[in-house]
Amino acid sequence: MNNGDDARNATEAGDMATDEHRAGISQLSFQRLVETIADGVLVVDLAGDVLYANPAAGQIFGQPTEKLVHVPLGRPVVSGEATELTVQAKWAAR
Repeated sequence: MNNGDDARNATEAGDMATDEHRAGISQLSFQRLVETIADGVLVVDLAGDVLYANPAAGQIFGQPTEKLVHVPLGRPVVSGEATELTVQAKWAAR
C-alpha cells in the first residue's frame, strides 16, 4: 500500500467515526438496541431468506433465533426500505 492509500483509508475511517458521532449511536449501541427491544426484527436478503433474527423475533415465533436464520420467507414486498409484515407461524406447537 502506498501513502495515498493509507491517507484515503484514514480519511474514510475518520468520516465513519464522524457519521457515528453525528448520529449519536455507535454500531455496538445499535446492536444492543436491536437485541433488547420488544419488537421482533428479521433481516432478509433479496431472495427472502432470513439473515438475522433478534431475540424478540424468536419469542414471537416460538423458536430459537438460530432456527429462524435461513428460513425462506419469500421475496420482500419493498426492496431497499424497511417493511412491516404480519406473519403467521406454520410450525406453532399444537
